[in-house]
Amino acid sequence: MSYVGEATDLKWSDCKITIEGEDLDYIIKGDELTFDIEGSTMVFKRSKDAPPTK
Repeated sequence: MSYVGEATDLKWSDCKITIEGEDLDYIIKGDELTFDIEGSTMVFKRSKDAPPTK
């Protein structure tokens, strides 16, 4: 996942997404991934751009 131009490792299952060791509930609707982290709602839209390199 790219967040503010930086690649961030994540893992997900059918119910949870794990970002930097924190398990979060998420929703996928169409091309958008939505989850709440540290009191903020994050919405990501699928991109056809190449991901950034680490």
